[in-house]
Amino acid sequence: MLAGQVGASACRDDAGTTARQVQSAQAEHGLLRNRGDMPMSGSPGDRSAAEKIIEAAETLAAASSIEELQRLAMDTVAKLLPARSHAIYLLDPNTGTPVSSLTQGASDVFLARYEEIGRTSDPLLRHCVSSSSVAHSSRLLGENAWLAEPVYRDVMALHGWKMVLEAPVVAGSTVLGTLNVADRDSAALASDGDLVVAAGIGRVVGMATAGLMQRGGLQRERDSLVAAFELSTDALIITDHRTGDRLLNAAARSQLERVAPGASREWLEDAMAASSGSDEPGTAEYVIPRGDQQIVASLRTVLVAEGSNMSVSVLRVRGDLLGSQVNLPPSLAGLLSPREREVACLAVAGLRDDQIAAKVFLSRYTVKQHLRSVYRKLGIDSRTALTRLALGGS
Repeated sequence: MLAGQVGASACRDDAGTTARQVQSAQAEHGLLRNRGDMPMSGSPGDRSAAEKIIEAAETLAAASSIEELQRLAMDTVAKLLPARSHAIYLLDPNTGTPVSSLTQGASDVFLARYEEIGRTSDPLLRHCVSSSSVAHSSRLLGENAWLAEPVYRDVMALHGWKMVLEAPVVAGSTVLGTLNVADRDSAALASDGDLVVAAGIGRVVGMATAGLMQRGGLQRERDSLVAAFELSTDALIITDHRTGDRLLNAAARSQLERVAPGASREWLEDAMAASSGSDEPGTAEYVIPRGDQQIVASLRTVLVAEGSNMSVSVLRVRGDLLGSQVNLPPSLAGLLSPREREVACLAVAGLRDDQIAAKVFLSRYTVKQHLRSVYRKLGIDSRTALTRLALGGS
């Protein structure tokens, strides 16, 4: 894109791209005898045209928005194709009506009348858009024929524009708009070199416009995704493993403050480190006593795509009364003895081994033995896995 890697490359592809632009522009107007001619090695006029197009490309490459591009294009056209009036129009591809324009040297009445009655009757515009080539009033029609045209009589005569040159703003095979130049001298800007420069600038502006439009679309898409990310009720954390940056949405910031008030960043980094080294890489679960409650926090991280440097983590936090009654799902409870069910439920409720032992009047050793038996029967190997299984996690 322009002002980025794509656009800068498109507008600054050294003499090779410029030579192709000049050759294409010359071929449009019959200025080359055949496609094999090399315009860069031709007459001094050809070299001057190429130099002007290079200058235009270097100037327009600095644009970072459509509005800035129009201003730079206007200045460039005025400098390289001097005349009394200049304009740049970007057109709706479906209706052909202007969606954006910048003009100088024409009155408000002239501009209003051109849009009202002149645009639909302008033979130069029809030729320019239909053939994607430059149209010069004297060279396309001849001076007398141009002065007899309704568009001249009804619109151009307001300023006495006996010369009008219109060049298509082209990206690939699509006409995005026009560059318009006007003067009272019917022979102004009528040389082959002038037409080549006009065509070349139109192509450069077209490439830059297409790049900026693409970048604008991507930016709007990105803004929408960022807004959706921020507003999501899921606590989401995006990590760029190349730069080490983490982006947390509002839900994640709130949940982290609940888990570790005043020390949320430290807790998150510790949790990320633990999850990367767990039995299930990318997954970690914590039971955090908090007064007469416990907070159970689980963190699951996945890569955005295979080989990507980006990952997304989902943080889930729930709070329960510490030691409150937890009922195992029937499918699990049926696999355990009554005592194993009792010990398992207390472990899931967040009690430590010594607390369970005191509550059910067993030794800590016996509690550990019951838990080992529970793990074996349920096909798991940790308290964390038991908690996840009992509470319906995967």
